[in-house]
Amino acid sequence: MTVPMSTHVTEQLDSPSRAYSQPASESNKPAADQATTAQKPTKLDETALQDRMPDWFKTSRAIVWYALLLGAMFTYLAFCPLWYTDLWGHLAYGRLIAETGSIPETAPLMPLAEGVRFVDTAWLSQLIAYVGYERFGVSALPALAAALMVFCAGALAYRAARTTSQAWCGLVAIALFLLVDHRQLFATSFTLTEIIEGVFSLRLPGLLLPVLIRPQLAGLACFVATLCLLTGRRSIFQWIAIPAVFAAWANLHGSFVVGIGLIGVFAIGRAGDILRRTDSFRRVLRDGEFWRYVMFAELAAVSALINPYGLELYASVLTFGSNPNLADLVEWRPLTLRMQQGQLAAFAAISLVVLYCTTPRRIRTVEPFLLIGFGLLSLWMSRFLIWWGPIAAYYGAIHAGALWQAAKRKRLKKAKPGDPSPAAARPVRRSVWTVAAAGLMWIFFAVSPFGMRALGGPDAEQEAKYFGHFVRNTTATPVDVTEYLIEHPPVGQVFNPYEWGDYLMWAGPPELEVFVASHAHLVPSLVWEDYMRIIRGTSGWDEALERYGVNTIVLNNNSHASLIASLSADVEGWRQDYRDTRASVFTRIDPIQ
Repeated sequence: MTVPMSTHVTEQLDSPSRAYSQPASESNKPAADQATTAQKPTKLDETALQDRMPDWFKTSRAIVWYALLLGAMFTYLAFCPLWYTDLWGHLAYGRLIAETGSIPETAPLMPLAEGVRFVDTAWLSQLIAYVGYERFGVSALPALAAALMVFCAGALAYRAARTTSQAWCGLVAIALFLLVDHRQLFATSFTLTEIIEGVFSLRLPGLLLPVLIRPQLAGLACFVATLCLLTGRRSIFQWIAIPAVFAAWANLHGSFVVGIGLIGVFAIGRAGDILRRTDSFRRVLRDGEFWRYVMFAELAAVSALINPYGLELYASVLTFGSNPNLADLVEWRPLTLRMQQGQLAAFAAISLVVLYCTTPRRIRTVEPFLLIGFGLLSLWMSRFLIWWGPIAAYYGAIHAGALWQAAKRKRLKKAKPGDPSPAAARPVRRSVWTVAAAGLMWIFFAVSPFGMRALGGPDAEQEAKYFGHFVRNTTATPVDVTEYLIEHPPVGQVFNPYEWGDYLMWAGPPELEVFVASHAHLVPSLVWEDYMRIIRGTSGWDEALERYGVNTIVLNNNSHASLIASLSADVEGWRQDYRDTRASVFTRIDPIQ
């Protein structure tokens, strides 16, 4: 029997809104009403969309852009070939330390420097580089350099952005840092025309600059870390971090004394600020900030004593620059405008002068002391330019930010009453930006040669390709001639160019007796003078070869063409046994026993 549906139920089915309005707690509610109520959509809980991650995990959108920039920088550097000076000698010392389990007390790898006291100021850097090479292959070396350079750029950018509360100031800091220091970080540079041609002709490998990998990079990272700690806000972390940095720095590179000097200048600068305001030395002695810097310097100096040599390390480092052999090396000569790095440093200095003349920001006494002091050191010896670069980058960035803020305030004052004013909203911090930045950094790491090697495991074929890219194909690395010497081991003393001595020590025959290498300060002064006489082909060069019992001569075809010509035509008793596009080998016809 069919029961007709009531009019009340029919209306509820036809009108859901009316059905939803009925109380859900009615016990006598019809079945149709209950079915309709079950179909009611659930209201969305807005709290489910809230970012529940802790505040320390959240970052702003700018972090994503910096991750993109610094990640790309790391990948680029990780693909850069290796320059042939310094690196291989330090690896040879690292290998010796790893194999013997001790640091040599006298010069171990140059027979003509045998017995000379050797204070290895970079033993930890050498050991780390060698262990990385042994564990991950040649791709670990540019990756180490890339990590240190990216740390320096990132730390300067972070400090400048935090000081000015403007993210773009970090980009200014990175640009100034690379502008001033790029010839201290790379062996060569490109002109704008070469860059444009490389991009449009798709010769991207040709845009990879040979990177200079030396323990000084670790020292630079420690210097930047110290600068950022001193310019940051006061915190208990500084009292822990500064001693830790200098304890490591003293074993990584001898430049730790530069860091102690940096802290000392901050103390002097603080005293200068107080004297400018009060003209009272008593106020200086009562100032807590001044004594804070003094204590930092003392902590740094004491922490640096945690090294294998103790106080002897200080004596070795402080007398290093007075070694007469260094005068013949370009990088230890005064900085001039004839050098490209001198021209770029002059441009940066002029830009800083303009900024300081127009900045609305208060100029602390420490700023001109640092810029002028380290600038004069760079003029005295060009290698000091690497320390001036981070200082110029940081202070240039914060004063550029101050000028920008002043210009914005000036525009706001000129605005008409009815004009809308831009809101100075604080950047939104979200955990999604942190996740995105971490993802970008992982991608850039994974696509780098070192990342592929670390994630994919050892591969002999791939390692051979990496060696070809990073070493064999780089300009003037004596790979082929070294392989020839391995097949034809020389007897007795070998004469070689200073810049090739490191690679010959690293990859040459085990019993190879190199003449000199990049540790020029270990070479006795008389030996160094004879080396310069021979390599320049000046009077008595052939007698010097005989005096040292040299039976084999290895020369660079491009740098030593005149000496090669003399050996080929003018001097009897020598024959040319080998020649390739880079090197020539001459052997004495009647070897000296």
